[in-house]
Amino acid sequence: MASLWKFLEEKAYAGGDDDFARKPVPEDKKRGWASSAVVYIGCAISISAFTLGGSLATGLTLNESIIAVLAGALVLAAMACLCAEPAMYTGLSTSMIGKFTFGLKGAALVGLLYAGCAWGWFGVQAGLFGDTIGQMFRLMTGNALPPAGVKVIIVIGGLLMTTSAIFGFKSIEKLSWIAIPAIAILMAASLVMVLKGHTYSELNTSFITNPMSLGTGISLVIGSFAAGAVGSPDILRYAKNFKDTVKAMVIGLVIGYGITIVIAAACAKAVGDANIVTVMIGLGWGVLAMVVLVLAQWTSNDNNVYSGSLGLSVVFEKMPKYKLAIFTGVSGTIFAVIGLSNMMIPFFSVLGIFTPPLGGCYLADFYLCKKFYSFDRLDKLKKVRLESMAAYLIAAAVGFMTTQTSPGFAWFQITTIPAIDSFVAAFIMQIACVKLFNRNHGKDCSSSVC
Repeated sequence: MASLWKFLEEKAYAGGDDDFARKPVPEDKKRGWASSAVVYIGCAISISAFTLGGSLATGLTLNESIIAVLAGALVLAAMACLCAEPAMYTGLSTSMIGKFTFGLKGAALVGLLYAGCAWGWFGVQAGLFGDTIGQMFRLMTGNALPPAGVKVIIVIGGLLMTTSAIFGFKSIEKLSWIAIPAIAILMAASLVMVLKGHTYSELNTSFITNPMSLGTGISLVIGSFAAGAVGSPDILRYAKNFKDTVKAMVIGLVIGYGITIVIAAACAKAVGDANIVTVMIGLGWGVLAMVVLVLAQWTSNDNNVYSGSLGLSVVFEKMPKYKLAIFTGVSGTIFAVIGLSNMMIPFFSVLGIFTPPLGGCYLADFYLCKKFYSFDRLDKLKKVRLESMAAYLIAAAVGFMTTQTSPGFAWFQITTIPAIDSFVAAFIMQIACVKLFNRNHGKDCSSSVC
């Protein structure tokens, strides 16, 4: 065991940088737009994304699905680009940026929330991975895997997903460059097969079994990845400049993520089933589809471990990030195996409502005093910035009040997208609270805020 730890200590991060978990990414370590784009595509595309395509297929025409995906993906890309500005300026992760906005101790809130969400959904996705492979095995062979077999698949999948996250951004990027072309080829081939057997007109209006409004479809797309957009600094701190960030998000979210959902919707309409497993088997892909689904889930869920360990890095400041990644992945896998992750979905949903306001707060605060956001000032920060905490809590309350499904209160609606409601509310309340309780913020950062 000691030799394993020594190996990870020496090899996990080149030069002992610990993936820059607690310090800025140096300029010579930053990458071009293609790197960020492929990682973001890998992060966004998962079994859940295919399932979203199936849901849109049952509620909208294919034309409406395309509009919903395009509109939703553009909003997500815009959110990600905006939230990435502080990361490009500071070179820091989401949780480290939180130290400037919420204070040295207040940032623990940011770290714990991101870690909790990432850890929880890692367990849920690991469980979904095992169930999906089990379904594919049953449909392909006619025999069901025993419960123990599904648990073994969850363990294998969870450990694989954890492994790439242990070695940081560079490992996730390498895996994405392998997985994304494979996924793209399968999706393109699936679309060709679908269009050979059906006219576009036939696909457009078929298989609408649970009609929904276009607005609902847009909301589903935005809600599917809003937390990922707010946490974009974890990945986009490696971008060289804002132009590269825009390119990465247009290609990663609008094109990569968007096209995947649309193709999934078209395939679901052709097969007449929203279940991705049934769709892939119905198209005749068999084992190939299983391999690609494994890669899709792997490149998505390792990002949960990655962000979770970055969040824990600001809470457990003396522990190496790779150990925090191991803890996140292994514990999440154990929870998935015993089924506890699925039982806690309502709790993770609550954490999901708490996440978007963090982005609104740190983005507004960054605009208020950009020069204050400097790693060199880290030792001068306040322990807790009460004005930011107040803005955040008010905005989080707005998120609960506008969320129409459990655990929300469903008291009223603003944009019909709770994540956007709470994000915008946080942005506005951060400005208001800073102006009201800390009028010198932005004028004399060294004395009024630090």
